Amino acid sequence: MDWCWFIFLCSISLAKAQFSVYDQTIIPFSIYNADGNPNNIITNIRWCCVNEREYEKCLTWSNALTSSNITRSSLACIAGLDKFDCYRKIFNDEADLMTADSGEIYTAGRYYNLVPIANELYSPVYNGPSANTYYSVAVVRAGSMINLNNLQGARSCHSSVGSSSGWNQPISQLLRDRRLNIIDCNNHVKSAALLFGSMCAPDALNRQFNPTGDNPSTVCDLCQGSTGNTFCTNQDPYAGNIGALTCLLNRGDIAFVRHTALIEFQARDPSFPMDQFQLLCTNGQRVSWQQFQQCNWGIAPASAILVSHRRPKQLRDIYRRLLSDSAKYFSAQNPTFQLFNSQRFQGTDLLFSDATIDFNLLDDKTSYTNYLGVEYLAMLSRLYECPLRVLRWCVLSSYEKEKCRLMKNAFARKNIKPDVDCVSAKNAMECMSKIRQGIADIITLDAADAYRAQRYYQLVPLAAEDYGVDMESNVMYAVAVAKRTDLTTNLWNLRGKTICSTAMGDLAGWHVPVDYLSAIKETYVTNCHINKVAGEYFGRSCVPGALDYDYNRLKTNPRALCLKCYSKGSDYCSRSQREMFYGSSGAFRCLTEGTGGHVAFVMHTAVISNTDGRNVDQWARPLRAIDFELLCKNGTRKTIEAYKSCHMLKVPARVLMTSTLLPDLDKLYIWNMLNFAQQLFGSDTNKDFTMFDSFYEHPDLIFYDATVQLTRLTISLDDYLGPDIIQLLLRTDPRMYLFKYVNQMKSLLETKSIEIDQNKKICSLKFAF
Repeated sequence: MDWCWFIFLCSISLAKAQFSVYDQTIIPFSIYNADGNPNNIITNIRWCCVNEREYEKCLTWSNALTSSNITRSSLACIAGLDKFDCYRKIFNDEADLMTADSGEIYTAGRYYNLVPIANELYSPVYNGPSANTYYSVAVVRAGSMINLNNLQGARSCHSSVGSSSGWNQPISQLLRDRRLNIIDCNNHVKSAALLFGSMCAPDALNRQFNPTGDNPSTVCDLCQGSTGNTFCTNQDPYAGNIGALTCLLNRGDIAFVRHTALIEFQARDPSFPMDQFQLLCTNGQRVSWQQFQQCNWGIAPASAILVSHRRPKQLRDIYRRLLSDSAKYFSAQNPTFQLFNSQRFQGTDLLFSDATIDFNLLDDKTSYTNYLGVEYLAMLSRLYECPLRVLRWCVLSSYEKEKCRLMKNAFARKNIKPDVDCVSAKNAMECMSKIRQGIADIITLDAADAYRAQRYYQLVPLAAEDYGVDMESNVMYAVAVAKRTDLTTNLWNLRGKTICSTAMGDLAGWHVPVDYLSAIKETYVTNCHINKVAGEYFGRSCVPGALDYDYNRLKTNPRALCLKCYSKGSDYCSRSQREMFYGSSGAFRCLTEGTGGHVAFVMHTAVISNTDGRNVDQWARPLRAIDFELLCKNGTRKTIEAYKSCHMLKVPARVLMTSTLLPDLDKLYIWNMLNFAQQLFGSDTNKDFTMFDSFYEHPDLIFYDATVQLTRLTISLDDYLGPDIIQLLLRTDPRMYLFKYVNQMKSLLETKSIEIDQNKKICSLKFAF
């Protein structure tokens, strides 16, 4: 065997071994000057490869460079998992260069700060619009009945999701012509799958294009990859422009590719009858495959070589010189290695497009936006248009508004649609009213408030908070917490005790303990003054919102329910984060600060999340979980960890509520946006923004801090809450109690039995609905 071929085969075997395991040692960046001449800088250039065949070609190129001595720098090949992994590697200084399609340049530039330093130049034989652009075309089989009016259910073949000719330009055109309906503003793969039938759209199941993991399987039905590493990826036999044409020939109805692929396809097999292909134009006409200049779906900039924006001019010049020298030395006439030929490696367009003949070197002022141009960026913007332009989030305090502002900016940086806006209100009731009036769109509510929102403001549930695997999904435990040293307090002797509640009208902090006291005959209510009776039972306490008009319409709530609250002025005893003792963490803080309280009615996570160093706020730093205990309904006590066997009630998680007048499609847009956003910002370790974390000593802003994820609710609120919770609310909420009474009165009047309890009558007249 010829020794050259033996060495080549050995290098290929080594490449496969290294690339398949993805555990090669990171090659550090290196640069040095051997002779003191600043123009003779030597560096190790690291090229990122997106698949195994590219890696093989890169190794061969590296060996050819070493043999040719055309550069003093060396070329190292870096194995990337895919193009997005290569973006990250260059951003993290684990690689230096890569080639990207014009559709990919936007993502690389916007989110990874990569910039083009050179672009491909295509041979004149391809008759493109210019040497550094190409046409995007839609190819159909001659004799088929496919046209623009019957694309519904058509079998489509795409070079790859995110590429200009295979995806961005045709999908953008279909959106502009309203032939494609948007069902997810942040994932156009779902919208395309709704139009087409079986597809081969390589990378459609990649996490970048399938962030929520629910893209339909039809997007890959036509693909032919045999393993998980090749199926529906850039290594699929039907990936790339030539692959998409092959897919059309064997299985599809329409293929979206570069116009150069048609000429390359004919060059590979001159005997193939190309008259089997026709072009489908944007005006609905069909023409022969050679007429791509008159029948195309847009003009796209050529693929470009990308580098980190941090690389200085000297290094960029070295990279450009390497590209220029390699293009000249390893041209089509070179018998050893040809830079723009991939057939030797059983692939197409590896490292560079096979249609390339040279590089156009770009200056250092060229940004990704300058390179793509205004028209191309306008085309891309259509991919991110959303019929629902803005989502107005109702917030209850300046602290929530600040988090809402940060959320809005974080979502905008990631181009998440619809845009977020923040609407302020003094309490949850005002938010409900604003949503009903169309001034706001969404709010997160406690289960009790969610029921009020449905009952009085016609709001409907959209999603619920999920608190993780250690708890049942969408469930929390309402508990009573006392200090371990306070041995005299239990749930049977709370008369005159100082209580710390999450809020007036809150399920865990108010309704559950009030209902418990009624059940054990500690309190007895004969009319709708439920809060008055319960408030007089307790001593000086902090129940935020106890004096708010919306929760005290009869103006009978005792002022003692606010005497232990912390904030001053208009924030005093407010039913929002403006009161420092509001919410579960606030009620626990109330229990611990100053003279403190006797018992805190909170969610079971309140103690765990604010003790033993988990909360770095000044008030929580010295607290230890072992210094607190749970009060059980049987009069005993247990440790904080025993909440599953020692709690007052298992309660539903908080709910995201929106208007019932909102169209179902808009509700779907909102849910898809939230689901997409939580994939990016759901982790508490995210440095940019965390959806489920708070700040400024004010926990549980917008979402409960214990939230792990949001889950969509597809059932009614009544089914979600369950009959037991609903009956508890009817027993313990004055307004709901009155509703129940009014219904009874109507029934009595219908049967001509009109004896009415005088107390209830007076109560009903005072209540304003």
